[in-house]
Amino acid sequence: IELDGAPRVELAEVSFDAAEVFPVPARDFRALELRFAPLSEGPVTGELVLPLRAPIGEVRVPVRGVGTPNPVVFEPAELDFGELPVGDRATQTATLRNEGDANLTVQLAIDGRGYTVDSVEALALTLPPGATAELSLTFAPPRGGPLDARLVAQVCGPGCGPDLQLRGVGLAPRIDVSPRPVELGEVPLGSSAEEPLEIRNQGVGALTVSAVEVAGED
Repeated sequence: IELDGAPRVELAEVSFDAAEVFPVPARDFRALELRFAPLSEGPVTGELVLPLRAPIGEVRVPVRGVGTPNPVVFEPAELDFGELPVGDRATQTATLRNEGDANLTVQLAIDGRGYTVDSVEALALTLPPGATAELSLTFAPPRGGPLDARLVAQVCGPGCGPDLQLRGVGLAPRIDVSPRPVELGEVPLGSSAEEPLEIRNQGVGALTVSAVEVAGED
């Protein structure tokens, strides 16, 4: 038998790696490893669809799973670093707890910019039942404006697991000059004209103008 298209799973929580089209010789098999990463607690159902070439046609295989509470939790569930000037740094701590009844291996990953886990060793942890690990996180805004991210405790694959919400605002100035261009109109030789020019700080944080220069012969 041979696929007539890419297999697919009609269930958002389930994924797999497979070639677009692959043959299955007679009296042989092809293994597909399905990964279940529940997005919420409770049962979910879907179907694995295999589009086979004629005369077999499409085959649908029921797929079921149950999302259960995760044994690893962050305390608190969110860290808010507030407002911080670009170039500065601020550090806060959070606790990761294994509330299950078995050893748990956790890979930590940050999804977003501006945040780091201070200890490299903390990125890969093994927590016995009931154990906790204190994590130190630093916020160093690379630009002005809101910067949201999350620290993910990957216990069920890349990006899969409970997360710690990270929030902060970078303070940085943003200059805006108006009008553009500056229209000086017609001015007789030997005379001069004045036109106001407005320099506005549209960002956050103080803007310092150290010098103003005019380029051009006149």
